[in-house]
Amino acid sequence: MRLLHKLLLVAKETYIRQVKSWSFLFLVLSPFIFIGLSATISYFGAKMTPDDQIAIVSTDKTIQSQLKHHDTFTWKYKSVEDAKKAMKDDKIVGYVYIKSDSQKIAANYYGNDEMSSTDEVKIRQILQSKQATLNIVNAGLDKQQLQQLSIQPQYKKHIAKKAVDKKTVQSISYMILSFLMYIVILTYAATTAQEIAAEKGTKIMEVIFSSMSATKYFYGKILGILGVILTHTGIYLLGGIAIYPFIINLDMVSKFKDMIGDILLNLVSVNLIYVVLGIIIYTILAAFFGALVVRVEDTSKAIQPITILIIASFLSSMVFINNPSSMIVKVLSYVPFLSSFFMPIRVIDNSVSIIEISISLAILFATTALMTSYISKIYFGLILQSDDVGIWKNFRRGLKFK
Repeated sequence: MRLLHKLLLVAKETYIRQVKSWSFLFLVLSPFIFIGLSATISYFGAKMTPDDQIAIVSTDKTIQSQLKHHDTFTWKYKSVEDAKKAMKDDKIVGYVYIKSDSQKIAANYYGNDEMSSTDEVKIRQILQSKQATLNIVNAGLDKQQLQQLSIQPQYKKHIAKKAVDKKTVQSISYMILSFLMYIVILTYAATTAQEIAAEKGTKIMEVIFSSMSATKYFYGKILGILGVILTHTGIYLLGGIAIYPFIINLDMVSKFKDMIGDILLNLVSVNLIYVVLGIIIYTILAAFFGALVVRVEDTSKAIQPITILIIASFLSSMVFINNPSSMIVKVLSYVPFLSSFFMPIRVIDNSVSIIEISISLAILFATTALMTSYISKIYFGLILQSDDVGIWKNFRRGLKFK
C-alpha cells in the first residue's frame, strides 16, 4: 500500500509538472487559437468587403418570389434612385430595373462590371417564363390548348452516391488525424526525454531509489505522462464539443455542415484509441532514450532515431492515403510504432473488419506493455550513470544492473 502511494505520488508530481509547463499550454491552446483567429479574420473580412449583391428594382411580386432565395440579389432598394446611390456608395455592384405591363416585360442591367453568367441566366429564365405567361394570356387559348403547352420534357438524374465527396472526406479526415498525431508525438517525445535526462545522475535520484524501486518510479513517471496525454485528449474533445455549435453556424462553414459531421465521426472513433496508444508508445521509447544521455543538451541528438521514425511513418502514410487496399498498408497496420499511422487509413475507408482492428490493437497494446516492463527493469542502471561514454555503452552498462 505504501509503495502504491509512492507510485501515485510520482505520477502526480510528473503530471503537475508537465501540465503547468508552457509547452503543454501552447500545445493545447494552439488549435483553438488558430480556429479563433481564422473565425475572427473571416468575420471582419466579410464585414469590410464591399457587398457584391445585385439589386432588383421591380414591383412584380412573381419575380420577387422567384428571386428572394438567392443571396446574390437584394430587394432592399425600392426605386432606381436608391439603387443608383447604393451602387455609387459601393453597397452593391449593380442593379436590374424590371418594368412590365400587360403585354411585355423588359429589364435593364446597370453595373460597374459584367454580371456573372450564372446570375444572368437565372434572371433571363425568370423573365422568359414571365413573358411566356403573358403571351399565353394575351393569346386567349382555351383549356385544352393550355394543357398541351404545359407538357414538359422528362429529365432524370442518376448519380452515384457521393463517391467524390466520400474520398474527399476520407482524405481530409486522415490528414487532420495524422498531422495532429505527428505534432503531438514529436512534442511529447521531446518533453519526456528532456525531463528524464534532467533527472539522470542527480543525487535526488539516489535518495528516491533508496525508498522505492526504480521500476515503481518509472511506472509512476509513465502513469503521470499517461494522465497528461488523456487530459490533453479530453480538452480537445470537450473544447471541440463546446465550439462546434458556433463554428458550424458561420456562413463560410455552414455549407459544409454534412462533410464536417462525417469528418468528426472519422476522428472520434477507434482512431482515437490509435492516436492515444501511438502517443504513449513513442513517449515511452523517448523516456528510454532520455535515460541514455548524460547531459540535457544531448537529448535532441539522442531522440533523433525516434524523430526519423515518426517523420518516416507520417510521410509514408500520406503516400498511401488514397490506396488503403495496398498490401503495404495492410502489413504496416499491424506493425507497432507504424500501425497508429497506417490502420486509421483502413478504418476511415471502412475496408477493415473488427477482428483485424482488434488484432492490431492487441499487438500495439502488448508491445507497449512489454516495452514498458523491460525499460522499467533496466531503468535503475540507466538513470544513475553519469559517465559520458555514449548512448550504446550506457545501454550496455544499464543491462548489468537489470
